[in-house]
Amino acid sequence: MTEQGKLKQRRGSSVGGTALPHRHLRLQSSRFQEQKTKEKRGRDRERVG
Repeated sequence: MTEQGKLKQRRGSSVGGTALPHRHLRLQSSRFQEQKTKEKRGRDRERVG
């Protein structure tokens, strides 16, 4: 593990575990997935129309 990684872990545990950043990451990824599917739908509509 790198020094930065160790620091990040320590900071996370001091705040209250790694649950918070984890949840935040999952939220971001789901939002990103939504955007991608929306774009795909838009393209499909353009193709059909």
